[in-house]
Amino acid sequence: MTPPWFDRQESLELLNRRVASFRAGYRQNLSLLGPEGIGKSTLLKRLLHQAKQAAAPPLICAYLDVGEEDNLVEWASRFVQTLLYAVLQIEGVENPPAQLQELVRSADASVPKTTAAASRLLALAESGRSEEAYDCLWDLTQLLSQETGHLIVLVLDEFHRLALLPVREPFRALGRKIMVQGTTMYVLASSQPVLARSILREGLALLFGQFEVLELGPVSALSCLRAIQSLWAQGREDASLVCLLMQLAQGNPQRLDLLLSRLQAISSEDFQADPRGKVLELLEVFLLDPGSSLRKEFESR
Repeated sequence: MTPPWFDRQESLELLNRRVASFRAGYRQNLSLLGPEGIGKSTLLKRLLHQAKQAAAPPLICAYLDVGEEDNLVEWASRFVQTLLYAVLQIEGVENPPAQLQELVRSADASVPKTTAAASRLLALAESGRSEEAYDCLWDLTQLLSQETGHLIVLVLDEFHRLALLPVREPFRALGRKIMVQGTTMYVLASSQPVLARSILREGLALLFGQFEVLELGPVSALSCLRAIQSLWAQGREDASLVCLLMQLAQGNPQRLDLLLSRLQAISSEDFQADPRGKVLELLEVFLLDPGSSLRKEFESR
């Protein structure tokens, strides 16, 4: 099931204004904070989609999710892959190759300095020279911007996980680059608001004033209601069931998406025969059975 677009129009408009200002020559880095499942990633991907569709000058837009399992080789490979893929897309290349080495070869004709630097940093990472590789990695956006003449919007989702990489003071190293990279707008997102604010204040000590912090809370009750009524036919017929779903979701888009996806899987005939029984059956598994796949999926999401 594709997660629904919950009403975040005010937040999206603010983000779009910051991107428009960046295009006009004023950079304001952003930090988007909020608990897991609250809709940060969906909002940021929508922002980047609109940024790529907007009028000239074109932007190179890159979205990277910092994984918990990333070692430096994996992280550097994904970083290079994402940037080069975005370059080929902006140049109109249809279906850029997904495999890293093929991607480097394809991009070499248009951004040879960037691909050469990318190859060097990957070699450093693979040889265990982690500190050098990490430092070179953050130079790629500046080099890419110089070589293409385009501004870059770089989203780092769950950026606090950079602390898991095997390098010393990863945020101070990043901070030094951000200070001098005026052609890259950084958007740092995190599902750990307290930790993220501490990193912005201490890890990126010189940059706290350069980051505008936007914190996402639960989506409105009206937005949840609209999602239920548009995605679940029974939601237009039984107000008490709708209220129950809204109370369980607590304004969390992922929770509501998961509940709705399970309800949609119940056939209309079974539901019409015993609507409350089916919902209670679902909730019993959801709430009471610690071994159920639904509960595990809910807790992990």
